[in-house]
Amino acid sequence: MSVSSIVPLYCEGGLNEDLTWEYVAYYRAITTSPSDGPNDIILNANCPQYGDAYTFGNDYNLFAWCRSVNVKLESAKETRLSWIVTANYSSKGAPQDPADKAIQNPADWSWRVSGSFSMQQRAPDKDIDDRALVNAAGEPFLPPPEIEDPQIVLVLEKNTPTIDLSLYADAGGKVNDAAIWGLDARCAKIMQWTFSFAWTAPGQAYVQNRWEVAVKLDGFYFQPLNIGHRAKGDIDPEAGVAKMREATDEFWQPLSRPRLLDQFGDFLADGAAPLFFDQAAGQLARFKLEDEFDFSQIFPPALPGPFVS
Repeated sequence: MSVSSIVPLYCEGGLNEDLTWEYVAYYRAITTSPSDGPNDIILNANCPQYGDAYTFGNDYNLFAWCRSVNVKLESAKETRLSWIVTANYSSKGAPQDPADKAIQNPADWSWRVSGSFSMQQRAPDKDIDDRALVNAAGEPFLPPPEIEDPQIVLVLEKNTPTIDLSLYADAGGKVNDAAIWGLDARCAKIMQWTFSFAWTAPGQAYVQNRWEVAVKLDGFYFQPLNIGHRAKGDIDPEAGVAKMREATDEFWQPLSRPRLLDQFGDFLADGAAPLFFDQAAGQLARFKLEDEFDFSQIFPPALPGPFVS
């Protein structure tokens, strides 16, 4: 049983109003046995294949590729050896990578990536010029101002043969512990991981995974203004710790609002530039609140697609 010939018949197509090209090419396939079927023809090397660029005789379009191939008997009443092959081509973008054409197991298909912005409310501690949001007396505004904070959200999709529930439970809400996708450590955060099962045969299931990963180029850190109601004083020789003194007014009454502090915990002089916990190390090192996670356990080292790192 085999395919003895596949001969081109004719082609039709044209330019659509959305400026995409579409073609339909027809072929006649001759098989050597009435028992042959569509699989024998489609898997033949001379048959148009999913992902192939459009060519027909001298005509071609490298941006239109084969989206589907269909086969049917030319006449079921005759010898059942003659088949009509229909190949559909289009230049319209598709979400599936044509490279997956040779992969029959859906669990082995390539990654799919998309993205969006998620708008959130945020109360910043300083403006774009690094000015602290405090009044002329160095006190923070109440209530604090809020802004719309756009956050990049990447959506990654991948089928897998199985799912590890311990890994699934461990990954949620964590940030990358090392550089990945051109991003520094702590710049990506797993916001959501959803999964569902799909079956290709009785008892033959695979997992459809979808991740939402937030991206913050400055990193996921807590970088507050260095303020407080008390300041560090001299070391108490008996207790071995610094004595604390309250921020008071001219009548020695405690202030209702905190004062700016320096890097050693003392009160800043009036008019001094405010300090933030925004350093990589030292007294004013930024805080790391989210736990870190090895993203390589789940994600590819590079994002598929025309990304510029």
